[in-house]
Amino acid sequence: RPDDRGGGLEQQTKIGEEEATKKDHHQNDLQMGKGTTFKSSANDAKDEMTKFKVYTKTGDDGTSSLYNLERRKKSDLTFEALGDCDETNVAVGIARVHARDFFLFNTTNNNSDATTSADINCFDEDVLPHLEIIQSRLLDVGSAVATPMTSEKTKDGMKMRCRFDESHVDAIESWIDAYEEELPALTNFLCPGGTKFAAFLHQARAICRRCERKVQPMVESGDVEKSVGMYLNRLSDYLFVAARVANHRVGVEDVSYKKA
Repeated sequence: RPDDRGGGLEQQTKIGEEEATKKDHHQNDLQMGKGTTFKSSANDAKDEMTKFKVYTKTGDDGTSSLYNLERRKKSDLTFEALGDCDETNVAVGIARVHARDFFLFNTTNNNSDATTSADINCFDEDVLPHLEIIQSRLLDVGSAVATPMTSEKTKDGMKMRCRFDESHVDAIESWIDAYEEELPALTNFLCPGGTKFAAFLHQARAICRRCERKVQPMVESGDVEKSVGMYLNRLSDYLFVAARVANHRVGVEDVSYKKA
């Protein structure tokens, strides 16, 4: 369930619960969300695949399952953090798809509007691919959050599978540095706006900050690696700078704060 797990992962965990006794050798992959189907029988000549339903009904009692199959109340902080992680991912996806569709439309219709007078594919080489990468990394963040390091049910193999490498933080920093080389110096506070692409990126930034605030207590308790908190912190910085790039490359000024 996307609202509970972040990325629709409860179904995959449910599979692990149902198949644990007869599919032990697949258990770790299931817990990490690596599969949603199994061969129905080793003796099945047709080697058919068994499909599992999206709804499981296991959450009807107000609980949900983590990657390590531990069940907790849906009001648990872990699910709050997972929900915000999922929401951040959705916001990034909306921004990315909007930019792609907007520029595709203007290319197809030869629109010469001032906002598209710049290279119509000016985001294809970096911003859009970066956002796509970020969406996958946010699923990795969700995996880490859904696998509490201090839980007795989190085995060493699970910890290794959910390890979040600091190289992901380094990658975002390099993208920020590259963007800032092309941007004018920032001399004012900014209000979200300019192009719709920039506004959507600012929205994603604000949601990411909320996600970071939910994850930070888990970092402090030792349930989540410090690198996960670092990534979310840096990601919000990236989204801010990317929003400025979204305006700058099409000749639209950022919206400056004006004191009353």
